[in-house]
Amino acid sequence: MARRSPHPLQGYHWAYGVRTGSHSTVTWDGESFRGETGAACIKPGTLGALRDAGMPEAAYGPLLLLCGWAKGSKAPLYVVTTMTAADAACRV
Repeated sequence: MARRSPHPLQGYHWAYGVRTGSHSTVTWDGESFRGETGAACIKPGTLGALRDAGMPEAAYGPLLLLCGWAKGSKAPLYVVTTMTAADAACRV
């Protein structure tokens, strides 16, 4: 499947981060899985990041998939971004 840029403004060096759900299917390193699978690998107070991930339903990629679980929160947040640095994406 051909991967395409999720937004035409990306060619103008724009970057974005979008919250997504645990049910979203992502691909990484040749494997497909739901976002909640990534959350199973982290503890509250941590941030997990997968570089060069994709979202096969929309053929978006490469993206940075973030899974962050703030201390005191009941569940993690999921973000996909065209940014290359996790810390920069978290500040948006």
